Amino acid sequence: MIQVSRLNGSVFFINPIHIENFEETPDTVITLTNGKKLIVRENAESLIEQLRAFYHSVGGLKVVIQYQSQEHPNE
Repeated sequence: MIQVSRLNGSVFFINPIHIENFEETPDTVITLTNGKKLIVRENAESLIEQLRAFYHSVGGLKVVIQYQSQEHPNE
């Protein structure tokens, strides 16, 4: 889970697996895989850092790298 804050400052947690994308417009808007949109205080860089840490902790980056290596073995 990653921790984010609503614009009013209240904190909540999101399962990163459910994040489809996010953008700064200038507020940061997170779009979940179910289409729900959440506006948070964190900027994109902060979210990227949290997502990297999360996927690193669960071995997600290793899985992606292994998958890409199997998909393109000669690269």
